[in-house]
Amino acid sequence: FPAAMLLIILRIPLVRIAYGTRQFPWATTLLTGKILAILSLSLFAQGAIHILLRAFYALHNTKTPFVISLVSLLFNICLSALLVFRWHAGVLGLAVSLSLANVIQFTLLFLALLRRLGGLPHKDLLFPPLKMVFASAIMGVFLWIPMRFLDRFVFDSTRVVSLILLTVIASLIGLLVYLGLSYLFRLTQLDAFLSLLHRIGNWQQVLKDTDEVIEPVSPAQELKPA
Repeated sequence: FPAAMLLIILRIPLVRIAYGTRQFPWATTLLTGKILAILSLSLFAQGAIHILLRAFYALHNTKTPFVISLVSLLFNICLSALLVFRWHAGVLGLAVSLSLANVIQFTLLFLALLRRLGGLPHKDLLFPPLKMVFASAIMGVFLWIPMRFLDRFVFDSTRVVSLILLTVIASLIGLLVYLGLSYLFRLTQLDAFLSLLHRIGNWQQVLKDTDEVIEPVSPAQELKPA
């Protein structure tokens, strides 16, 4: 959710950083930004699909995810054809179709998993995502305000270096707000995030404590003829 919000709010600076400010026309930049925002709406579904697929594989069930993936693929193809050839939505129609297909695939996988397991605790499933959505919405406000302020009064958005600084500063402010709200809302995902940061910062010790994948070769084995 926070990644999607970041991409939606900072879509124009990110597109201009990726494709340049002079070589990429402004109209094309706006169109690419719209496509990025539409695809970002289904980012949560794309991330959850990978987890749900692993859950089915752990249950030794590959048929259900295959059928659901096939259904979502056919839905994507049919809707894309309608949006492009009948309603003339162009590339935006393709983005809408792909996002909807991802959301449908996630929904069908989730419902099928609930049925397979006989239900899951609704409190654990409902409240954390709602908290994350609310925190992401507030984060979006604290992304948009610094971005607009920096764009208008501080940085020259026609230069790539200025765009990078603008994006980094706004992203850091939004991330700090989201982490603070996660702490206030007591999101368990915050502990996992902090643990990941700790492992990254302590990477030398982590590698030291990790078992060797390749067993060491003794001197006698090194001298042994082929």
